[in-house]
Amino acid sequence: MTPLQALIKNIVTIGLLILPLTKFKSGLKEEKNFGVLLNIGLVVSLLMFVFIPQGANSNFETVKVEGGESEFSVYFEDISKENKILCFFSPTCEHCMETAKQLSEMKAKFPGIIPEIKILYG
Repeated sequence: MTPLQALIKNIVTIGLLILPLTKFKSGLKEEKNFGVLLNIGLVVSLLMFVFIPQGANSNFETVKVEGGESEFSVYFEDISKENKILCFFSPTCEHCMETAKQLSEMKAKFPGIIPEIKILYG
């Protein structure tokens, strides 16, 4: 889900959740019956997941290099040989630095399972 889609979803959801409060305001004050409001809120909350595209937007991209050299061979000479994980991180981002540390720890913990990890800071 893109940031714009998430923003639109949140605005629509908030609007749909406020609607019962305004429409049933007199009934809630008189009877103190929150069942209707609770049911409407639950239905709206569950329906918002119907409109989320499942698996349509992935953060991972697989690139297969067929013969020849990769454009990243400038940074890593053996990048086009065998399977490798190439990560792009920012040196000023705390999350990137933490992820790089965790990837290195995972590689050390599972040496035969995880392919070689190359990290490019930019």
